[in-house]
Amino acid sequence: LNLLDLDAIAKHSSFIRRKTQSFSALSIILALFKCLQKGDASFNLLAGEMRLLNLKSLCRGAIYKRLNQTAVDFLQEVIRQLIASQKLPKFKQKVTQRFNRILVEDSTIIPMGAINAANFPACGNQTGVTAGFKLDLFFDALTNTVVHQSFGSARESDKKLGEHLLSDVAKGDLVLRDMGYFGCAALNLIAEKEAFWISRLPSSINVFTSNGEPLEKKLRSRKNHFIDEVVTLGNDGATKVRLVGIRADDALAAQRRRSRKTVAQKFGNSPKYQSLVRDGWHLILTNLDQDVTAKELFEIYSIRWSVEIRFKAWKQSLNMKPTLKRYTNYHHLCCIALAALIQQLVVNHIFMLAVVSVKRALSYEKVSEVISQQLG
Repeated sequence: LNLLDLDAIAKHSSFIRRKTQSFSALSIILALFKCLQKGDASFNLLAGEMRLLNLKSLCRGAIYKRLNQTAVDFLQEVIRQLIASQKLPKFKQKVTQRFNRILVEDSTIIPMGAINAANFPACGNQTGVTAGFKLDLFFDALTNTVVHQSFGSARESDKKLGEHLLSDVAKGDLVLRDMGYFGCAALNLIAEKEAFWISRLPSSINVFTSNGEPLEKKLRSRKNHFIDEVVTLGNDGATKVRLVGIRADDALAAQRRRSRKTVAQKFGNSPKYQSLVRDGWHLILTNLDQDVTAKELFEIYSIRWSVEIRFKAWKQSLNMKPTLKRYTNYHHLCCIALAALIQQLVVNHIFMLAVVSVKRALSYEKVSEVISQQLG
């Protein structure tokens, strides 16, 4: 954070108009970090942490007045500049040398107390309203640099949040996305930019083989254990892509089908036939040609799971759930969430510096935990 001129950012956003001994741009960020670590970001505790970081103290009412829209603007600008300031070396494996960047995108939901549903509504359930915010993250897996991150209501779909990425995609990039972002229009746009993509196949998308038959007919054949061919998506036949499939082992296929039936029964439904058939396969779609083998495709797509490790480390290193459980105003909630995103960027930056320094593999989760403890 010291690499950035936080005072200049605060002044430009009108968050801090003049320096005082009781309040600074760095101290409010550090105070939020400490409160996130403790699981309590109340105005009382924030005032207490600020008192330890500055020469003079502020009361809780003064903190309350300062955490307004200008505070949100300030923290968002800090995030933007932290992302832009990442200058880390590229590490390319043989399988990835053909791409300029490998852009991995995924999202995760952080639950809040149901009392905050008016500001951050989540999907409802049978017991009442719920609240939470969704973090959408995409980063370049070749350099481990964050390209963009945003947050919004947990009700926002991945497709909507994923629109940010489409404007950043450039020629020679490879985009790895999960099924929640799937959409033919978005995939076609990536291809039009002379970029590439790999995605898992959603069970809701109808797929037809080259002879016009449903994909499920081919998947049911016990003779087939591997598929690599061009297929058509949707009923209009307008989108043709490459499909690669490997039959799953019987135990995994049975587990998938049990889970699908259990979920469907909770809502009084029955699972779709094509979903049950596809549960017996590992299926991915791509616009990459046959020069990239099926084995390489699955190796590349496995990179996407690194984002799951990031989310897990982020959630475990901060006590966000109790922090966001209490009722408070919209701007206060935004500041807490944005501070958590800043903490993630700081951890990521230090992690990469550590990897370069020791020149060996490190556990992202352990490094994240240690850094968070130091920040707290």
